[in-house]
Amino acid sequence: MVDNQSSMEIMQSRWWNGGSPMRKEDEEGEGGWGRGRRMRKKKEARKRAAGASGGSPEKTTLHKLILGTYAGDERNYLMIAEVQLPIEDAERQMRVFDVDHGEIGVFEGARGKSKVKVIQQIKHEGEVNRARYMPQNSSLIATKTVSAEVNEDAVEDVAWHLRNEYLFGSVGGDQHLVIWDIRAQTTDKPIQSVFAHRDVVNCLAFNPANEWLVATGSADKTVKLFDLRKLSTSLYAFNYHKEEVFQVGWSPKKESILASCCAGRRILVWDYSRIGDEQDPEDVEDGPPELLFIHGGHTTKISDFSWNPYDEWVIASVADDNILQVWQMAENLYYSHGDKLPPDEPSSPRTPT
Repeated sequence: MVDNQSSMEIMQSRWWNGGSPMRKEDEEGEGGWGRGRRMRKKKEARKRAAGASGGSPEKTTLHKLILGTYAGDERNYLMIAEVQLPIEDAERQMRVFDVDHGEIGVFEGARGKSKVKVIQQIKHEGEVNRARYMPQNSSLIATKTVSAEVNEDAVEDVAWHLRNEYLFGSVGGDQHLVIWDIRAQTTDKPIQSVFAHRDVVNCLAFNPANEWLVATGSADKTVKLFDLRKLSTSLYAFNYHKEEVFQVGWSPKKESILASCCAGRRILVWDYSRIGDEQDPEDVEDGPPELLFIHGGHTTKISDFSWNPYDEWVIASVADDNILQVWQMAENLYYSHGDKLPPDEPSSPRTPT
């Protein structure tokens, strides 16, 4: 028997999914199950969401994903997968109104055919808690298992510095953010360490545009910002998650944008440049000014997510029920009422290198 809460979660997810492997999300679920803020006008948003019918589903670019299994005592794998995403000009042609499901924003050719394909499986000792490729060399992948011993307590996450190939960070059950330098004479001792949260620290991420900025997420339900030049005190704490935070990740395109996910099945997108902005009374009810968007397409705890480094606002997320979603936040959610939306420009296929 399914309780009322579970039934509602399933209904929400089905409405969001609709069988499409990639969705663009607007305010109040236009084309997806998500909630955005600072939209210019709903009418304008709908106009941008709906495009002419037609177009070829072959107009796509190929992207790669790193996946890891969490199968307990059974065989575990590190997997490399490929996903096809529509290019911008094809996307505008292919977005149609789906009569059967009553949805705007479904890509033609998407239903009934998976766009994600596993191309390589590597046997892995134990469950894959985390998997990260080295920014300077994508062929090198670091993984973390349940038996790894680096911090005093269990290590929950590791991350490479995106500009300095010798630096990486780790966080864990000791509630510390730890910075390491592989050039150090004693590699068993960190170069910096700070008591970061009041509970287990589950994740960290270095800002790709600002070499000094690092974000952390914790079981204390907060996301914090730190400056490596003054690590003793956090710069800011984001407070809106209702459950413990499991993952944080910076946008590869915009310095001030980061996302975080929690056990409450939600991914929150933040903009730290809006911290302290004045709000209308109705906006206050929706959260702090730095909260930009909430994605709610999953029905179970989100295990991990990743920004696409080539397509702005595209995120891939995976949950404990083994469901992988590739979705995109509409860019007009980012621009405030007084901002000008960027003009549509002819686009060419963008192939990752």
